[in-house]
Amino acid sequence: MKKTTAWILALSIICALIAVSVPALAATVTDDYAEGDVDASVFLAGQNTENNANIQGLLCSAGYKVRSTGESEYLIAAGYDITVGGTAVKDAVLAGCNIEVSGTIGRDIYAVGKNIGISGTIGRNANLVANSVSINGTILGDLDITAETIMISENAVISGKLRYNSDADIVAPETSLQDAEIYEPDAADTETEFYDERPSATDLFLDAIKGIVFSYVGVLAVAFLLLWLTPLWETVDKKYKSASFGKYAAAFGIGFAVLVALPLVSLILMVTGFGLRLGLMLLMLYFAAIAVSPVFISFILGKLLWRKAFKKSACYPAELAVGVLAWRILASVPLLSFLVGFISLPFGIGVLVLLLGTKKMTAPQIPVSAEVSAVTDETSVNE
Repeated sequence: MKKTTAWILALSIICALIAVSVPALAATVTDDYAEGDVDASVFLAGQNTENNANIQGLLCSAGYKVRSTGESEYLIAAGYDITVGGTAVKDAVLAGCNIEVSGTIGRDIYAVGKNIGISGTIGRNANLVANSVSINGTILGDLDITAETIMISENAVISGKLRYNSDADIVAPETSLQDAEIYEPDAADTETEFYDERPSATDLFLDAIKGIVFSYVGVLAVAFLLLWLTPLWETVDKKYKSASFGKYAAAFGIGFAVLVALPLVSLILMVTGFGLRLGLMLLMLYFAAIAVSPVFISFILGKLLWRKAFKKSACYPAELAVGVLAWRILASVPLLSFLVGFISLPFGIGVLVLLLGTKKMTAPQIPVSAEVSAVTDETSVNE
């Protein structure tokens, strides 16, 4: 398996498994932790996440430091430091900088990272892409490695075929290398020193994964903060419940107009001098609205997925977690990223503007009895 193919395969599996993970049991934006017996899939997100539970479903965990010492049916993890000391009954997909697997993976493992260490047991095949790979455990199937440095200890057990790239610096016992299959890497990876001076494809991939994870956590943090401090999502839910396409289009149109006009208005106010403070305040509100805007399209997506596709009752935390995840996945697809950004930004600003303008000024109503009395009094005076 060539390096590029391995990256595409790993990323495809990550996106596919996340997309079909129906339940989202837990989601926070700081430290997250799961324990006990859970008969559902679990989603953990935060700076540090840890699973100690027995999960009868998918465990999806993202953060700076990710640790799993419990058990789950499937395991998906993304972060800077990933430690798997528990059990994934079936498959595991891992993407991070430093990855250490000391537990048990029942079937296959797909891992992309900078440093990968396997000291546990892999029930079937292991597909590893990294700068440095260390094997000190048991691989009951095939071991496929793309790396610069490979170390296989004397205690390692590889029941299937070992396959690695020809330009790797490998240290392994002779018994492991006897039937190994060596393949030539892509010529573009090693053709000239000019390419070597650039960041490696692995580093670029990891930076992209890190950006996606941090973007997801950041938007989710804003959404949960608004959920905690305001009744915003309840208001949006009522306002856009069974809404027609025209209502969504109106929000998009208003948001697009504000997106274009507000910076010009702020600039004009600041140039005039007397409107400097007002212009600066409008500009700050403008950037705040841009930062908040993705959470609105995410909420709409999450509500549709959670209530329509998953057939669940209303649950704003779960809907926000699922919606932001769907938005982040769509925004990561090259052909869809521009379209998603083009729609989500004006739509979010338009929804904000419409929410601010919901309270309309109405003329005070005079009771009918009072009007009749006033007319009667005026008639008596004239007579």
